[in-house]
Amino acid sequence: MKLRKRAFTLAEVLITLGIIGVVAALTIPTLVQSYKKSVVETRLAKFYSMMNQAIRLSEVENGEFKTWDKLGADCKLDEETGKCIEGTIDALNWYNKYLKDYLRVVKVDTLRDSGGSVKPVLYFSDGTVLTFTKYGAEFFMNASDYEYCNEFDEEHTQPNFVDCRARKFFTFMFYQDDLHSALDVYNDLNHSEEQKIANCNKTGGPNGIGKGAYCTYLIKKNGWKIPKDYPWKF
Repeated sequence: MKLRKRAFTLAEVLITLGIIGVVAALTIPTLVQSYKKSVVETRLAKFYSMMNQAIRLSEVENGEFKTWDKLGADCKLDEETGKCIEGTIDALNWYNKYLKDYLRVVKVDTLRDSGGSVKPVLYFSDGTVLTFTKYGAEFFMNASDYEYCNEFDEEHTQPNFVDCRARKFFTFMFYQDDLHSALDVYNDLNHSEEQKIANCNKTGGPNGIGKGAYCTYLIKKNGWKIPKDYPWKF
């Protein structure tokens, strides 16, 4: 007696492939988003730790962070020496004086603002980028994000600026007080939790608060994990 060999019919194969395609279409976007969120969380926590460690190392040579020159003091150049007059310092000189020897970077670019102050742009080996603001720092997830978001004007009036700040880069501040880490998330104690949450939403929140500035705060508050109700997708 001959045994009959059974095989899948073409219709069965096509149905199976269709089911696999539907399942993949439903699950792959979720997996991709979860991976992107994980990358953001890991890089934010690593950056926060790395910067504060660099500051602690620098304090051994330069004294307590609270005694350092203020980052927000624009540099006024001495005409003879070409160096900043004592008591004033721009972001590039501040970085060179206090952090250059304690941060590992692969490249440093510079930007000159409308007032003539020079700001460093630091590129790290993992592809992230750090730029300095008047009182803090903006940490970009990728160099391409920096290039894209840098197209916005200084007044941040482009309609999707919050989208940039909430997904592609995150705001940090330098604090010379006893209430925060030297580098910490933006956290004005005069603003309520409701204001901070509203600030990170898709409209930018209440007037008077930098649009999207509190997005980093919400992630740090959640243990450097992006909250489930975070208003932006990755």
